[in-house]
Amino acid sequence: MATSIRLLSSQDMVAYMAQRLSNEYWILIFEQLDPTDLFNVLLTCHKFYKLALRPLYRSLRFMDLNHFQQNLSFWQNRSDNIVEVPTSMTLCALTRSRSDAPPSYGRMRSEVWNRVTSFPNLQALEICASSIPGTFYRTLQTLHQLKRLSLVDNIFDSNPESVESVIEVAGLQLTHLTLLGNVILGNRQQGRTRCHYLHLVTCPTIRVLRVDWENESAGFLSRRLAGYDGEPFDLPQNIVSLELSLKVNSSAPTTPHETALCAFLAHCGRHVTKLKTVGQLDTHIRVPPDLLPNLEYLGGNAWATMTFLHSDRPIHHLHVCDIEHQGQSTIDLLYNISRMKPKLRTLDIFISTWDIEILHAITQLFDDLYDLRIKFLRETPGEDDLVGLGSQFLEKYPHLSRAQICRLRSRHLSYTRRYKWYKRHLLASSSPRPKAPVCQTPQTIAHAVSLVKAWNRNCKQLREVRLEETHVMRRATENDTWCRRPLERSSVSWEDMELESECLLEPREHFEWQFLDVIAETLTAADLLILTV
Repeated sequence: MATSIRLLSSQDMVAYMAQRLSNEYWILIFEQLDPTDLFNVLLTCHKFYKLALRPLYRSLRFMDLNHFQQNLSFWQNRSDNIVEVPTSMTLCALTRSRSDAPPSYGRMRSEVWNRVTSFPNLQALEICASSIPGTFYRTLQTLHQLKRLSLVDNIFDSNPESVESVIEVAGLQLTHLTLLGNVILGNRQQGRTRCHYLHLVTCPTIRVLRVDWENESAGFLSRRLAGYDGEPFDLPQNIVSLELSLKVNSSAPTTPHETALCAFLAHCGRHVTKLKTVGQLDTHIRVPPDLLPNLEYLGGNAWATMTFLHSDRPIHHLHVCDIEHQGQSTIDLLYNISRMKPKLRTLDIFISTWDIEILHAITQLFDDLYDLRIKFLRETPGEDDLVGLGSQFLEKYPHLSRAQICRLRSRHLSYTRRYKWYKRHLLASSSPRPKAPVCQTPQTIAHAVSLVKAWNRNCKQLREVRLEETHVMRRATENDTWCRRPLERSSVSWEDMELESECLLEPREHFEWQFLDVIAETLTAADLLILTV
């Protein structure tokens, strides 16, 4: 007897799968979707609403305080345990009085903190562009599962709720801490810090630290200044990843900063394996070779590279940016690097203009690269140059698995400055700042896959090639075919520190930052909030 087969429509297929698959499988599927797709899933049926709601609310992100207040009613008078779902939360208190007005800093009011503390499993908290009250430290101590804290571009009250609440933050179990661009009100105090938020660095469990390096923080982290209570304190000993956002004033003497930097690294840098410096480092700073004995990854501009690079340090992965703007030629810098580290595994440089001579220099100076990245803003290699890259240059590196030689339209903002979509209107410099050249349309290379096929005979270990800003070519094995796919810029997790060379140059307005730091001593919170409009 013949068996009839009925083809199911797409709607019937979804209904069939919804009945047969267990809830656990659906939850695993929904966790792979982005928030927009999850929201669409919620609207399909009652079952999917209940299952997709938890993945959707696992990571909360409110980049406007009005959005946060509109969401408050969702959490009220619920009979389920949805408050146990959120593990990550991002808050930004920027507000707008009109649609055409620039954003201003909003105040984190009590209902915000009450809602934050209602999530018992919150492990990651990010707060940016907000005015933070003195009760903040007491709030943190109620978040018993908190491991990751990021405070970026906030304004702190001059006086916390109590000195004890500041000192007790050392008992938090933070493993990842970011303190960047924050401003505090009030007068400086002789011999001790006025930046009470710096006491967050005293948590002994910190392993990943991102922090501004300026007069106040340098004095605190080197322990030349006492704590906010005037007493000595301890700093974490197990930091493995460190990012320093340098705010060295060019008019200030370099010796105090150099002494403070060396003192901090001597105390906290023994286990550091990854160091990222963002911003301008003074050319005269020298770091003794016995510091940072376990450093493997280094990212920064040319001056920072020559400051921290040393033959005694086990550095294998190097990321360098802004070479031409610091008085050095790219080839001279590569020569100086090769004298100390001829056996680098990763070399990642970001330059202004493409030059084939840079590839000639790299193949002559470095012995066995595994990862080579050259990114630039102007010019581009010709088709003949691309075809001959394998036989002329890359065949020297039998273990090379990744090659990037591509032109970018502009510099990318680093992860730590991802909140710079808002524009501060505090103070304009008298002289216009030079802008990086921008290519309006991304470069497209015709027959890119065919060009890379010519490298197969010479680069058998090559698995990834990027010749365009928007696309990447990959293959799984030596005999596999190359596949060209759109490049998705991966989001940076808390454990990873973004070291791509094009992200290392800090675009912050240094003059604006120093201006804020000075006038904050004489302004009230209301005055400073008015300035942000």
